[in-house]
Amino acid sequence: MKGNRLLIGFLIFSTSIILIATLPLFKIQHIDITGTRLLSPLLIKEGTSSWKGRHLLFFTFFSHAKQDLKKQFPEIEHCSIRLRSLNKIHCHITEKKPWITILVDGKSHFISEDGTLLSHYQTTQIQIETMLIVRGIAPEEFYNNRHHSWLTSIRPLVALIQNKLYDHVIQLEKNKINQWVLLKDDTLPILLGPLSSVTESPNRIKQVITQLEKFNRPRKSITYIDLRQPPKIIVGYNR
Repeated sequence: MKGNRLLIGFLIFSTSIILIATLPLFKIQHIDITGTRLLSPLLIKEGTSSWKGRHLLFFTFFSHAKQDLKKQFPEIEHCSIRLRSLNKIHCHITEKKPWITILVDGKSHFISEDGTLLSHYQTTQIQIETMLIVRGIAPEEFYNNRHHSWLTSIRPLVALIQNKLYDHVIQLEKNKINQWVLLKDDTLPILLGPLSSVTESPNRIKQVITQLEKFNRPRKSITYIDLRQPPKIIVGYNR
């Protein structure tokens, strides 16, 4: 008797699984996308088009949909997928924030703090005027270095600018002899020298930029400031 009950229960369970696996009712027909600001919703819909027609079980138990979507769009920081009904899912996306702008070969490239190239973003939606611009990175160094080791090396300097000097600096440039220059207010060059010396004395850079008025001279304007020979501060004036 007990065996018959178990058999009947197994048959019912098996039949239910077969029905769930075959009925169109349980296949994805609708996908809602939310959370996008810089990524085009239409672009994400194209990236998720292959999800339609797949069974709900694909998403519920052994889905690689999140990883696949993040692989297509590295700009995605986080992706959550939720079932809304028997044939509808909701995908919410959290985007990576643009961190700095790199100018290479006359083109602007937006980079997140983890080094991701944000190539799919709608650039018209990014507030470029408030972002730090970095120049002087060689094309081969930028395009061929997948892990952006150069980015790791300038991170302390970028952090100093963004946290302490946000109102004063808009550009950071690497010159032909691998030395760095800050452009205060987009006009006044501050010569920093090699990166190793820059990261050792960030407070000195901050002090010079925030107290620039003490270097003013009557009827003269400052043309450059040279910090490459610490502790000296060399100030150039127009004649």
